[in-house]
Amino acid sequence: MKAILLLPICLLFTLLACSRTQTAGSASVTTNGTVAGVVHDSTGLRLSGASATLVRVDQDPAKNGDSIHLLMQVTNARGEYLFESVPVGDYRLVVRNADSSLAATVNQVSVGENEELVLPVAELSTLGSLRISIVQATLRSGDRLYIPGSDVQHLVSSAEASSGLVELALIPQGTYDQLILVPAGSTLAIPLLSASFVIDDKMQTLTPDYESSVAKPLGFATVALVPDATWGGQGGDTITVSDTLTLRVALADNIPRVVLINQMISGNGTMTPVGSNKTILGIGDSVGLDSLGLSIRTDSNIVIRNLNFRRGAVDAVSIEESAKHIWVDHNTFDQYGDGLVDIKRASDYITVSWNHFRRHKSTSVIGHSDDNVAQDSGHLLITFHHNWYDHTENGNPRVRFGTVHLYNEFYDSIAGYAIASTQQAKVVVASCVFDHVETTSIIRHTSPLDGDLVGMGNLFVESGTLATHGMAFSPSAYYSITVDPEEQVRSKVMLGAGSGKLLSLAVR
Repeated sequence: MKAILLLPICLLFTLLACSRTQTAGSASVTTNGTVAGVVHDSTGLRLSGASATLVRVDQDPAKNGDSIHLLMQVTNARGEYLFESVPVGDYRLVVRNADSSLAATVNQVSVGENEELVLPVAELSTLGSLRISIVQATLRSGDRLYIPGSDVQHLVSSAEASSGLVELALIPQGTYDQLILVPAGSTLAIPLLSASFVIDDKMQTLTPDYESSVAKPLGFATVALVPDATWGGQGGDTITVSDTLTLRVALADNIPRVVLINQMISGNGTMTPVGSNKTILGIGDSVGLDSLGLSIRTDSNIVIRNLNFRRGAVDAVSIEESAKHIWVDHNTFDQYGDGLVDIKRASDYITVSWNHFRRHKSTSVIGHSDDNVAQDSGHLLITFHHNWYDHTENGNPRVRFGTVHLYNEFYDSIAGYAIASTQQAKVVVASCVFDHVETTSIIRHTSPLDGDLVGMGNLFVESGTLATHGMAFSPSAYYSITVDPEEQVRSKVMLGAGSGKLLSLAVR
């Protein structure tokens, strides 16, 4: 049967060299730089006029900027096709009938040297199309859109970028969970849709909400009288900045705005004020602020994501003077002169999540000073989760007066102490991992009064146990979350925390 199948192909394409063969179906693939086969439908009818496409899949589409798409039109009556001079690598073979209404994907095939494989062609299925209307000016020429699970990728043209209207065609029918944007020149994958969608045989239009679909905070940043308390610049204009001056101008007012940073911006040890209703989002793996900090005072509704903060002489992020509803997420902080994320003076409703804190002396100070009771008491409601404290020294965080929930945190080789609860603070530590941390927590420290600290479900690896005191508080009285089991925390945080990791985990 195999010889009968291969005979017309070998007669038609005499260039094929058949040194080794494996049989599994109805398409013949030679790995000597040439790929051949037959296109047919589920009944076995060969499809004259059909097309075959090879799509290179060396990496995940989010990180593969060199995908090779090779198209071969089938013109003979036997439905046969031939690819020549195919670079060595791994591919998916996709076949479609003449009017593009039917398609099938053969699982990964490897094009190497001197090997012939016979692979199955799956039953052809009806295709659909998707029109995507990006309502905010977030697209640039060279951006890529792809739908995981469909093998459909699309390179955005300049016309599509300016109009915000993109069409993806030839999508196999089915239900999909994500539409992904990969900005030009980056491997950062940004989800544009937060809900599943169905592709049928008709064209449909989806309008993704860029900022909200990138994800939303958990914890205290969600607590408010209205839903979606911390949404940043959603609904405002989107602009890209690449220097200190344009950054300062973009952040100075209280007008809703999404501010994209596409390179490292140097600030010479200065702080940049941030007004209300802003999203600050890094576009790329190694973009952010060098010797430049962000100062939030009295303002509210601010999102800071996917930035690298490095070598600053001041704070990286300073939140003070009754600032509210702040989300600091998926950033990498390295060697600042003062605090990395300091929160003081009656600020409230803040979530600090999925950050990578590295090589720093005092990571996060909560509460201004021991004698600032009148201003800080009853405030400083803060959630820390899924942060990686990587060889930091102490203050992870150091809390005065605040109500602070720490869950699924990873403490990795802390030289001093990990957590301090002082001055009547209320701290809950849940399902965290302490690895080589001799002093996991302290009560009082240098302050005159103890704080409350309770722990539950934590994992200690060659570490001391928590010093606890009092009753603290119940986070469930404020919000609902799902806590990861402590045995999963180390790997999950190391995989997902820091800049460039927005799509590493399904969770937010």
